Amino acid sequence: LGWAPGKWWFRRGRVIRNLIRDSKADDFLLGDTTLRPILWMMPFLMRRARHMGHRIMAGSDPLPFAGDERIMGTYGFSMPCVFDERRPAGSFRIALLTGGDIRFAGRRCGPSVVFRRLAANEAVRKNAKR
Repeated sequence: LGWAPGKWWFRRGRVIRNLIRDSKADDFLLGDTTLRPILWMMPFLMRRARHMGHRIMAGSDPLPFAGDERIMGTYGFSMPCVFDERRPAGSFRIALLTGGDIRFAGRRCGPSVVFRRLAANEAVRKNAKR
C-alpha cells in the first residue's frame, strides 16, 4: 500500500486507518514514495503501522506521464536476506515480510517537484476522461 496524499488523508485515510488497525503485520506491506516531500516527517498512520509491526518499503513510484520516468530508481530500499535461486519470488516475499532491517536509500522529491508531478498527473487524468 503505497503512500500518496489522496490515499492517506480524509475519507480514504479512514479506510487506511481501519485496514492497519484490523490487519496482521504480515497481511500487507506499506510503501513510502517520492510523493512524500523530503521536508515531511513520516505520516502518523505509517508510524502507527510500523509500531504495530507492519513493514515499510520505499520506492520511486513514477506517475503515468511523459518525463516521470526520470524519477525511477531515485528512492528505494535495501535489506539483508537469504535468497534461494530456485525460488526467487518466494525468497523475496519471505524477506519482505520477515527479513532483516529495511534501510531506505536515495531521496524523495522536494515539495515543488511533488506539486508539479501531482499537477501533471491530474492533467493527464482529466484529459483521459474527455
